[in-house]
Amino acid sequence: MNKKLTTHWPSYARSLKREAKKLVEAGNIKSLYMLIDKALGIGDAYYRAQALAWVARRIQEAGYDSSKYFLKAVETTEKVPQEWKRSEILVNIAYEMSMAEVKDFKPLLRAVESIDNEEHRRKAIKAVSRRMTKLGLKSRASPEPKAPIIAKSEKATMEKKEINTNIPPIKNKKKSITMGLYNTYSGKSLRVAHIRAIARAAPLCYAFNLNLSLFGFPVETPEEIVEKVENETRVGKEESYIKKLFEEGRLSVLDFPEKQFQSESGELVATTPHPDPRKKISIEKISISNSSFCLLMGLGNQGIPGNILKKVKYHLELTDRNIPLETCTAMGVLAAKLG
Repeated sequence: MNKKLTTHWPSYARSLKREAKKLVEAGNIKSLYMLIDKALGIGDAYYRAQALAWVARRIQEAGYDSSKYFLKAVETTEKVPQEWKRSEILVNIAYEMSMAEVKDFKPLLRAVESIDNEEHRRKAIKAVSRRMTKLGLKSRASPEPKAPIIAKSEKATMEKKEINTNIPPIKNKKKSITMGLYNTYSGKSLRVAHIRAIARAAPLCYAFNLNLSLFGFPVETPEEIVEKVENETRVGKEESYIKKLFEEGRLSVLDFPEKQFQSESGELVATTPHPDPRKKISIEKISISNSSFCLLMGLGNQGIPGNILKKVKYHLELTDRNIPLETCTAMGVLAAKLG
Protein backbone atom coordinates (compact mmCIF):
# COMPACT_ATOMS: atom_id res chain seq x y z
CA MET A 1 0.00 0.00 0.00
CA ASN A 2 1.51 3.32 -1.11
CA LYS A 3 1.54 6.16 1.42
CA LYS A 4 0.37 9.54 0.21
CA LEU A 5 3.28 11.97 0.15
CA THR A 6 2.72 15.26 1.96
CA THR A 7 4.80 18.43 1.74
CA HIS A 8 6.72 19.48 4.83
CA TRP A 9 5.83 23.16 4.73
CA PRO A 10 8.60 24.45 7.06
CA SER A 11 11.28 22.86 4.85
CA TYR A 12 9.56 24.05 1.69
CA ALA A 13 9.35 27.64 3.00
CA ARG A 14 13.05 27.62 3.92
CA SER A 15 13.93 26.30 0.46
CA LEU A 16 12.15 29.31 -1.07
CA LYS A 17 14.17 31.61 1.19
CA ARG A 18 17.44 30.04 0.05
CA GLU A 19 16.36 30.17 -3.58
CA ALA A 20 15.44 33.86 -3.25
CA LYS A 21 18.89 34.70 -1.95
CA LYS A 22 20.57 32.81 -4.82
CA LEU A 23 18.39 34.56 -7.42
CA VAL A 24 19.35 38.00 -6.08
CA GLU A 25 23.03 37.06 -6.07
CA ALA A 26 22.69 35.86 -9.68
CA GLY A 27 20.81 39.02 -10.71
CA ASN A 28 17.78 36.96 -11.77
CA ILE A 29 15.16 39.30 -10.39
CA LYS A 30 12.26 38.21 -12.61
CA SER A 31 12.30 34.73 -11.15
CA LEU A 32 11.78 36.19 -7.67
CA TYR A 33 8.16 36.88 -8.55
CA MET A 34 7.70 33.21 -9.40
CA LEU A 35 8.73 32.47 -5.81
CA ILE A 36 5.87 34.69 -4.59
CA ASP A 37 3.44 32.40 -6.44
CA LYS A 38 5.09 29.37 -4.86
CA ALA A 39 4.87 30.96 -1.42
CA LEU A 40 1.16 31.66 -1.92
CA GLY A 41 0.68 27.95 -2.57
CA ILE A 42 1.93 26.89 0.87
CA GLY A 43 -0.84 25.11 2.74
CA ASP A 44 0.08 26.29 6.25
CA ALA A 45 -0.76 29.98 6.85
CA TYR A 46 2.13 30.47 9.30
CA TYR A 47 4.77 29.32 6.81
CA ARG A 48 2.96 30.97 3.88
CA ALA A 49 3.26 34.33 5.66
CA GLN A 50 6.89 33.62 6.57
CA ALA A 51 7.86 32.66 3.02
CA LEU A 52 6.14 35.75 1.60
CA ALA A 53 8.11 37.96 4.00
CA TRP A 54 11.40 36.22 3.16
CA VAL A 55 10.92 36.67 -0.59
CA ALA A 56 9.58 40.22 -0.18
CA ARG A 57 12.75 41.19 1.66
CA ARG A 58 14.92 39.95 -1.21
CA ILE A 59 12.79 41.80 -3.76
CA GLN A 60 13.21 45.01 -1.77
CA GLU A 61 16.96 44.46 -1.41
CA ALA A 62 17.16 44.04 -5.18
CA GLY A 63 15.81 47.58 -5.55
CA TYR A 64 12.12 46.86 -6.21
CA ASP A 65 9.15 47.86 -4.08
CA SER A 66 7.82 44.86 -2.18
CA SER A 67 5.30 46.64 0.10
CA LYS A 68 2.34 44.77 -1.33
CA TYR A 69 3.98 41.41 -0.66
CA PHE A 70 4.71 42.34 2.95
CA LEU A 71 1.06 43.44 3.20
CA LYS A 72 -0.01 40.07 1.81
CA ALA A 73 2.15 38.35 4.44
CA VAL A 74 0.46 40.37 7.20
CA GLU A 75 -3.02 39.59 5.82
CA THR A 76 -2.13 35.90 5.70
CA THR A 77 -1.48 35.87 9.46
CA GLU A 78 -5.24 36.32 10.03
CA LYS A 79 -5.60 32.66 9.07
CA VAL A 80 -3.15 31.47 11.75
CA PRO A 81 -5.52 30.07 14.44
CA GLN A 82 -3.24 30.10 17.50
CA GLU A 83 -2.68 33.60 18.87
CA TRP A 84 0.82 32.82 20.14
CA LYS A 85 1.84 31.68 16.66
CA ARG A 86 0.19 34.70 15.07
CA SER A 87 2.10 37.08 17.36
CA GLU A 88 5.33 35.20 16.61
CA ILE A 89 4.94 35.37 12.83
CA LEU A 90 4.04 39.08 12.98
CA VAL A 91 7.29 39.70 14.86
CA ASN A 92 9.13 37.70 12.19
CA ILE A 93 7.57 39.81 9.44
CA ALA A 94 8.55 42.99 11.32
CA TYR A 95 12.15 41.75 11.40
CA GLU A 96 12.20 41.15 7.62
CA MET A 97 10.63 44.56 7.00
CA SER A 98 13.22 46.31 9.14
CA MET A 99 16.09 44.49 7.42
CA ALA A 100 14.64 45.50 4.04
CA GLU A 101 14.09 49.06 5.38
CA VAL A 102 10.39 48.99 4.51
CA LYS A 103 8.76 51.61 6.73
CA ASP A 104 5.00 51.17 6.34
CA PHE A 105 4.25 49.33 9.59
CA LYS A 106 0.63 50.49 9.95
CA PRO A 107 -1.05 47.28 8.67
CA LEU A 108 1.29 45.17 10.79
CA LEU A 109 0.59 47.23 13.92
CA ARG A 110 -3.16 46.88 13.35
CA ALA A 111 -2.71 43.12 13.09
CA VAL A 112 -0.71 43.04 16.32
CA GLU A 113 -3.28 45.14 18.17
CA SER A 114 -6.03 42.73 17.07
CA ILE A 115 -4.48 39.94 19.19
CA ASP A 116 -6.80 39.32 22.15
CA ASN A 117 -4.32 37.67 24.51
CA GLU A 118 -2.73 40.49 26.51
CA GLU A 119 0.62 38.76 27.08
CA HIS A 120 1.10 37.81 23.42
CA ARG A 121 0.00 41.27 22.25
CA ARG A 122 2.31 43.05 24.69
CA LYS A 123 5.36 40.99 23.68
CA ALA A 124 4.66 41.47 19.98
CA ILE A 125 4.18 45.24 20.32
CA LYS A 126 7.42 45.53 22.27
CA ALA A 127 9.38 43.58 19.64
CA VAL A 128 7.82 45.44 16.70
CA SER A 129 8.45 48.79 18.38
CA ARG A 130 12.13 47.94 18.71
CA ARG A 131 12.29 47.20 14.98
CA MET A 132 10.56 50.48 14.17
CA THR A 133 12.91 52.43 16.42
CA LYS A 134 15.90 51.00 14.52
CA LEU A 135 14.39 52.53 11.37
CA GLY A 136 13.83 55.87 13.09
CA LEU A 137 10.06 55.37 13.28
CA LYS A 138 7.72 56.09 16.18
CA SER A 139 5.34 53.41 17.42
CA ARG A 140 2.00 54.52 18.83
CA ALA A 141 0.73 50.99 19.40
CA SER A 142 -0.62 50.39 22.88
CA PRO A 143 0.36 47.28 24.85
CA GLU A 144 -2.38 47.91 27.41
CA PRO A 145 -5.41 45.62 27.78
CA LYS A 146 -8.25 46.33 25.39
CA ALA A 147 -10.87 48.68 26.80
CA PRO A 148 -14.07 47.00 28.03
CA ILE A 149 -17.43 47.71 26.39
CA ILE A 150 -19.11 50.66 28.17
CA ALA A 151 -22.53 52.25 28.10
CA LYS A 152 -23.19 55.05 25.60
CA SER A 153 -23.58 57.67 28.33
CA GLU A 154 -20.21 56.71 29.86
CA LYS A 155 -18.61 56.69 26.43
CA ALA A 156 -19.84 60.23 25.66
CA THR A 157 -18.39 61.49 28.95
CA MET A 158 -15.02 59.84 28.29
CA GLU A 159 -14.84 61.19 24.73
CA LYS A 160 -15.06 64.74 26.10
CA LYS A 161 -11.99 64.12 28.21
CA GLU A 162 -10.01 63.03 25.09
CA ILE A 163 -8.23 60.21 26.90
CA ASN A 164 -5.10 59.04 25.10
CA THR A 165 -3.86 55.57 26.06
CA ASN A 166 -1.17 55.35 23.37
CA ILE A 167 2.52 55.02 24.11
CA PRO A 168 4.14 58.47 23.81
CA PRO A 169 6.41 58.85 20.78
CA ILE A 170 10.02 57.89 21.32
CA LYS A 171 12.11 61.07 21.24
CA ASN A 172 15.54 59.53 21.26
CA LYS A 173 16.92 56.11 20.46
CA LYS A 174 17.56 54.33 23.73
CA LYS A 175 21.14 53.47 24.60
CA SER A 176 21.89 49.75 24.35
CA ILE A 177 24.84 47.45 24.79
CA THR A 178 25.10 44.41 22.55
CA MET A 179 27.20 41.29 22.77
CA GLY A 180 28.39 40.52 19.23
CA LEU A 181 29.65 37.07 18.25
CA TYR A 182 31.86 37.19 15.15
CA ASN A 183 31.98 33.87 13.28
CA THR A 184 35.41 32.79 12.01
CA TYR A 185 34.53 29.17 11.27
CA SER A 186 34.49 28.12 7.61
CA GLY A 187 31.56 26.31 6.00
CA LYS A 188 27.99 27.04 5.01
CA SER A 189 26.15 25.34 7.86
CA LEU A 190 25.89 25.82 11.61
CA ARG A 191 28.36 23.80 13.66
CA VAL A 192 27.83 22.41 17.13
CA ALA A 193 30.27 25.06 18.36
CA HIS A 194 28.04 27.81 16.93
CA ILE A 195 24.92 26.49 18.60
CA ARG A 196 26.54 25.89 21.98
CA ALA A 197 28.11 29.36 22.05
CA ILE A 198 24.77 30.99 21.23
CA ALA A 199 23.02 28.84 23.84
CA ARG A 200 25.50 30.03 26.47
CA ALA A 201 25.31 33.66 25.37
CA ALA A 202 21.49 33.88 25.47
CA PRO A 203 20.91 33.55 29.25
CA LEU A 204 23.86 35.86 29.95
CA CYS A 205 22.43 38.53 27.66
CA TYR A 206 18.97 38.14 29.11
CA ALA A 207 20.20 38.22 32.72
CA PHE A 208 22.40 41.29 32.28
CA ASN A 209 20.11 43.20 29.89
CA LEU A 210 22.33 42.91 26.80
CA ASN A 211 21.26 42.44 23.19
CA LEU A 212 22.80 39.63 21.12
CA SER A 213 24.04 40.08 17.53
CA LEU A 214 25.48 37.28 15.41
CA PHE A 215 27.85 38.38 12.64
CA GLY A 216 28.55 36.20 9.61
CA PHE A 217 26.69 33.13 10.84
CA PRO A 218 25.48 30.75 8.10
CA VAL A 219 21.79 31.47 8.71
CA GLU A 220 19.31 33.97 7.34
CA THR A 221 16.99 34.80 10.20
CA PRO A 222 16.83 34.83 14.02
CA GLU A 223 14.04 32.26 14.10
CA GLU A 224 16.41 29.69 12.59
CA ILE A 225 18.77 30.32 15.49
CA VAL A 226 15.94 29.96 18.01
CA GLU A 227 14.84 26.66 16.47
CA LYS A 228 18.36 25.22 16.43
CA VAL A 229 19.22 26.23 19.97
CA GLU A 230 15.93 24.97 21.39
CA ASN A 231 16.10 21.65 19.58
CA GLU A 232 19.79 20.83 19.91
CA THR A 233 20.93 22.05 23.34
CA ARG A 234 19.88 21.77 26.96
CA VAL A 235 21.26 25.16 28.05
CA GLY A 236 18.38 27.10 29.61
CA LYS A 237 16.05 24.22 28.78
CA GLU A 238 13.60 25.11 31.55
CA GLU A 239 13.13 28.57 30.03
CA SER A 240 14.11 29.49 26.48
CA TYR A 241 16.16 32.66 26.86
CA ILE A 242 17.08 32.67 23.17
CA LYS A 243 13.36 32.82 22.38
CA LYS A 244 12.85 35.57 24.96
CA LEU A 245 15.59 37.65 23.31
CA PHE A 246 13.97 37.09 19.92
CA GLU A 247 10.48 37.97 21.14
CA GLU A 248 11.77 41.21 22.66
CA GLY A 249 13.61 42.19 19.46
CA ARG A 250 17.02 41.76 21.09
CA LEU A 251 18.40 39.05 18.77
CA SER A 252 19.88 39.99 15.39
CA VAL A 253 21.55 38.09 12.55
CA LEU A 254 23.85 40.41 10.59
CA ASP A 255 26.38 40.23 7.79
CA PHE A 256 30.10 40.55 8.46
CA PRO A 257 30.91 44.14 9.49
CA GLU A 258 33.45 44.55 6.69
CA LYS A 259 30.55 44.36 4.22
CA GLN A 260 28.35 46.80 6.17
CA PHE A 261 30.72 48.31 8.69
CA GLN A 262 28.26 50.63 10.40
CA SER A 263 26.45 48.14 12.61
CA GLU A 264 22.82 48.74 13.56
CA SER A 265 23.77 47.35 16.97
CA GLY A 266 25.93 50.36 17.85
CA GLU A 267 29.57 51.48 17.76
CA LEU A 268 31.69 48.37 17.17
CA VAL A 269 34.23 47.58 19.91
CA ALA A 270 36.67 44.68 19.42
CA THR A 271 37.53 42.63 22.50
CA THR A 272 41.19 41.62 22.35
CA PRO A 273 43.99 40.66 24.78
CA HIS A 274 46.33 42.97 22.89
CA PRO A 275 44.58 46.31 22.45
CA ASP A 276 46.06 49.22 20.55
CA PRO A 277 46.83 51.80 23.28
CA ARG A 278 45.40 54.53 21.04
CA LYS A 279 42.07 52.69 20.76
CA LYS A 280 41.78 51.26 24.24
CA ILE A 281 38.50 51.85 26.08
CA SER A 282 37.39 50.63 29.50
CA ILE A 283 34.21 48.86 30.59
CA GLU A 284 33.53 51.81 32.90
CA LYS A 285 33.52 54.31 30.01
CA ILE A 286 31.20 52.06 27.98
CA SER A 287 28.83 51.70 30.93
CA ILE A 288 28.45 55.42 31.62
CA SER A 289 28.35 56.54 27.98
CA ASN A 290 25.06 57.64 26.41
CA SER A 291 26.01 55.89 23.16
CA SER A 292 25.14 52.36 22.02
CA PHE A 293 27.97 49.85 21.70
CA CYS A 294 28.37 46.40 20.16
CA LEU A 295 31.19 44.44 21.80
CA LEU A 296 32.63 41.97 19.30
CA MET A 297 34.04 38.58 20.28
CA GLY A 298 35.64 36.19 17.84
CA LEU A 299 34.08 32.72 17.72
CA GLY A 300 36.67 30.19 16.50
CA ASN A 301 40.41 29.65 16.69
CA GLN A 302 41.31 32.73 14.65
CA GLY A 303 39.64 35.36 16.83
CA ILE A 304 38.64 38.72 15.39
CA PRO A 305 40.42 39.28 12.03
CA GLY A 306 43.18 41.88 11.84
CA ASN A 307 41.32 44.05 9.34
CA ILE A 308 38.43 44.41 11.79
CA LEU A 309 40.82 45.29 14.62
CA LYS A 310 42.22 48.05 12.40
CA LYS A 311 38.84 49.43 11.36
CA VAL A 312 37.03 49.59 14.69
CA LYS A 313 37.30 52.76 16.73
CA TYR A 314 37.79 51.03 20.09
CA HIS A 315 39.54 48.02 21.62
CA LEU A 316 38.49 46.43 24.92
CA GLU A 317 40.73 44.23 27.10
CA LEU A 318 38.77 42.26 29.71
CA THR A 319 41.37 40.98 32.21
CA ASP A 320 43.53 44.10 32.79
CA ARG A 321 46.47 41.70 32.40
CA ASN A 322 46.39 41.00 28.65
CA ILE A 323 45.42 37.35 29.18
CA PRO A 324 43.58 35.61 26.29
CA LEU A 325 40.23 34.07 27.25
CA GLU A 326 38.19 31.33 25.59
CA THR A 327 35.05 32.82 24.01
CA CYS A 328 32.49 31.45 26.48
CA THR A 329 34.65 32.55 29.43
CA ALA A 330 34.98 36.01 27.90
CA MET A 331 31.21 36.21 27.47
CA GLY A 332 30.70 35.56 31.18
CA VAL A 333 33.35 38.09 32.23
CA LEU A 334 31.91 40.72 29.91
CA ALA A 335 28.32 40.21 31.07
CA ALA A 336 29.31 40.27 34.74
CA LYS A 337 31.36 43.45 34.40
CA LEU A 338 28.59 45.25 32.54
CA GLY A 339 25.99 43.98 35.01
